[in-house]
Amino acid sequence: MVSRPVIAAFRFGSAILMAASVIYALLYGSGPILLLYFTIQSNILGIVSLFLGGLSAISGGRISSYPGLSFIATISLLVTGIIFWCLLSPFVDTPLLSVTNLCHHLFCPLLVIVDRLLFYYGCAPSPRDAFIAMIHPVLYLVQSVIVGGLKLVDFDIGWFPYPFLDFYTYGAWVILFVAVFFFAILALAEGWALMERRRDKKRAQKMLAALRRRFPEDVCAERYSISFNFCTAIPSAWD
Repeated sequence: MVSRPVIAAFRFGSAILMAASVIYALLYGSGPILLLYFTIQSNILGIVSLFLGGLSAISGGRISSYPGLSFIATISLLVTGIIFWCLLSPFVDTPLLSVTNLCHHLFCPLLVIVDRLLFYYGCAPSPRDAFIAMIHPVLYLVQSVIVGGLKLVDFDIGWFPYPFLDFYTYGAWVILFVAVFFFAILALAEGWALMERRRDKKRAQKMLAALRRRFPEDVCAERYSISFNFCTAIPSAWD
């Protein structure tokens, strides 16, 4: 099991790196308008999640790491990376291998994903809880409709931060795209949650097997049933 100081160091170091990339983009890039982009918002969610996770690690769990927030940040950053590299990369003006692009669309998502995979055990979302991953995309859609619909900000490419949200240009096709997009995000969230539940179940089975080797089976079965609640019975990485 990884020690709490190592987990805290990873999380704080990752949060600092991500924060530095966001601040640099705001100061030397396009400025505060970047805060209206899904990419930057996802990176900020990742920063907050990593910082709270670091505090939880050094406090021994007395400060919550808010695993739900970590899940939202993980899915949002997964979406950021997938959308950028699969759909948007051929159309961006800046070099794909620039430090800013790599940080926001590759390195920062990977840091949050690695944190989630390695250090969050016992808090896999249920199928219903996986819907929380839709919070950020839904709020972002509302923001984009308001900002773009009222033509409040000129993004150089139009009144919307992303061309595929421009219903002035593409009309009803935007509704179809958004519906498909939201379904894909939900499928991604449910798939990720299923992967975490299976991982936690396998870990619990290994723990139970180890306990049975050390203690009489009747005692083990009484105290450590495999049907326990994973979120409370499986030790977290900082326990």
